Amino acid sequence: IKKRWGELRDFFKNDPLGQRLVALGNDLTAICQKLQLKIREVPKKYVKNLVEEKDDDSK
Repeated sequence: IKKRWGELRDFFKNDPLGQRLVALGNDLTAICQKLQLKIREVPKKYVKNLVEEKDDDSK
């Protein structure tokens, strides 16, 4: 098992295809993090607008 793990690690570290896969994985992670932030912003803005409307109505 250790030998296989070492081979896999070497593939991602030394092989051009493995390095490309690592880069794509990192890009995908960054995209998902940005998407998660955007998804969280939408309900936050919606609730903020509702609160502002309620405050405007009560005046």
